[in-house]
Amino acid sequence: MERSNGGRGVARVLGKLENSIQEGNFYEAHQMYRTLFFRYSGQNKVDDCLSLLHSGAKLFLEKEQYSSGADLILLLLTTLGKRSKPEKEEIDEWVEKLGNLIGKMKPTVVERQDIITKSIQWAFEVSKSYATPLLHKKIGQILWTEGSFLQARKHILLSKEGVTSGRMLVAFSTASGYKTEIDLIITQFILQQLCALKEPEVSEITFKTYTLNHPDIKKSAPPFNLALLNFLWFLIELVKQQAVREAVFKKIVELYKPSLDRDPEFKVYLEKIGRIYFNIQEPAQNRNGPLSGLFGEVFNSFMRGLNEGDDDIFGESGDEESTVTIMANNGSEVD
Repeated sequence: MERSNGGRGVARVLGKLENSIQEGNFYEAHQMYRTLFFRYSGQNKVDDCLSLLHSGAKLFLEKEQYSSGADLILLLLTTLGKRSKPEKEEIDEWVEKLGNLIGKMKPTVVERQDIITKSIQWAFEVSKSYATPLLHKKIGQILWTEGSFLQARKHILLSKEGVTSGRMLVAFSTASGYKTEIDLIITQFILQQLCALKEPEVSEITFKTYTLNHPDIKKSAPPFNLALLNFLWFLIELVKQQAVREAVFKKIVELYKPSLDRDPEFKVYLEKIGRIYFNIQEPAQNRNGPLSGLFGEVFNSFMRGLNEGDDDIFGESGDEESTVTIMANNGSEVD
């Protein structure tokens, strides 16, 4: 009897809710949604509760009732957090739904950032390695579409999507960047990626996508006209290797120091990269001496190859030392 009464009570509230929506009484409709939320929660009807909150939030946002819609999204996230860990298909479904709800909110809505933060917290709790980057990608694409590049950049970086990252950076560089920043834009991003993700394969895809698709570069392997691009290529190859001496990393940083000094933050990132990938406990120090080991042989062979050609890019042929210097200090602009 109690359950029957509860069912009839829910039916009555649903009826009132439908009438309030039809009459445009959104305040009253909001209260009806909250009443149903508490009833469904008390009856442990989680799926019904989630369906109700999602449809209600969507309705309010489409009617530009942003505060009411935001309130239901927060209740939705609370309910999602109480469920057992979902399967991959359900994660995909809710990432898509949450992303679409966030996309329906104007950037000026006060509650939006809180919703983004709590959505990411939910994703982190259910699946750090899968749901979190998936949601970051969705949010990043929304912000990018809105023209909020700086906010989108953080989410795209954490999405582990190299192709998306590279294309976004090309779009920003060609639309808003200066010619002198072509290499700085990708260098800062790659260094941050290596520090945050610790997945050099993603950084490699980002780098190749950017350099191959940028109209002022259009190639994915050295030699490049810009010194920092050559540095990034060597750095990514270096961190991909399992057994590389720290001296090789330090020497590469030393060789490209004049170009790296263009942004003081690069030093901070490189010190962290040294700790993560090369077990360097103290900040990298400049050291003299030739490169050694397998990567050193590759590097020196590459330099010798430059001496045999590519004079138009790096100057006239000379000894190995002068070629290294030319490559490491090659110009910072594309003509």
